[in-house]
Amino acid sequence: MESTTIRIKVPQDFFSMSPNDCTKTVINAAEEAKKKTKHTIIAAKLDYETNEFVFYTIGPQLFCTRNKEFGKIEPVKNRKFVKPSGGLWTSTYTPEEEYPSAWVEWCVREEPEWIKDVNFFLLVPREDAQIYVIDCYEDLERLYSKFGISSEVGLTVMDWERISKEYDAVMLTEAGQAHTRYSRPLSLYGWDCESTIWFRNVFESVKKIEINIEP
Repeated sequence: MESTTIRIKVPQDFFSMSPNDCTKTVINAAEEAKKKTKHTIIAAKLDYETNEFVFYTIGPQLFCTRNKEFGKIEPVKNRKFVKPSGGLWTSTYTPEEEYPSAWVEWCVREEPEWIKDVNFFLLVPREDAQIYVIDCYEDLERLYSKFGISSEVGLTVMDWERISKEYDAVMLTEAGQAHTRYSRPLSLYGWDCESTIWFRNVFESVKKIEINIEP
């Protein structure tokens, strides 16, 4: 899978630059990051520990469903679980890998019945989609600090109805999944793999595709 993060070293004199020069430096870093990926850059941050600009990307997404047509995305509803009900779940499309997405791989290995007789849709997110990225435990902490409801025995419950009002989606990267699967006190155990939950249709294209899954 192509990495969802691109790291660009911060110049040594960045923190002594004028505001205008800082802005130009960030813009130049973003342009450099764009050249390193064919995917859309959706978020960025400054990693003070490594002294790097970190840019997050998202590629075409694979949606699996037993429905024959791509339908309406149901509003999310809070429940006492790490995932809300409703929304639309995808994983990054990986046609060059053994499995076409992390979710398909998880199903084949853990719940093969879930992937039988499903239809596949390829979704290309719009560039203006507002996506919160969880790439490390601290990203989960920040989201929970604003939208958390409870966290008991590793079961982290958040107010997804409020989250959906601020963002179009929440993406858990492969690295984020590794950092939050067994973490404490907050945990996303139950998301199972790299995945994104979408709250509304912010796709520039939706295409039904044929994929043969071998158990």
